[in-house]
Amino acid sequence: MGNFYTDNDDIQFLFRHLNLEKVAGLQEENFKHAGQFDIAPANADEAITNYDMVLDSIGRLSADFIDPRSEGIDREGNTLNEDGTVTYAKGIAESMEALAKADVMGFTLPHRFGGLNFPC
Repeated sequence: MGNFYTDNDDIQFLFRHLNLEKVAGLQEENFKHAGQFDIAPANADEAITNYDMVLDSIGRLSADFIDPRSEGIDREGNTLNEDGTVTYAKGIAESMEALAKADVMGFTLPHRFGGLNFPC
C-alpha cells in the first residue's frame, strides 16, 4: 500500500520547511471562519493537521486506486461525441467518483462554497 504524499521526499521536505503557520493564518483569514463552518480550523496547528490528514488520504487514494487505472486510461482515452460532449475513459470516471466520495473535489474552494479552503 503506497502513499503519493508520505512517500514523496520533495513534498515532505516542503511540508516540513515552509512556514505553514503563516500560510494557514493568511489562507484562513486569521481563523475568522472557525465559528461559521464546521470544517474551518480555529488555529494554525489545527489547519496544518487538517492539511496533513487530507493530503495523506489523497496520497493513499492516489497510490492505491487512481494510479493502477492510469495505464488503462491512457490506452482507452476520452471520446469526443458528435454533440460536442466528452465521455471520459472508464478509469477517469471511477477516479473522479472516488475523489468525490472522499469529499476532496473542492479542497481549494473557500468554506463558504463548501470547500476545505486549502492553499494552492
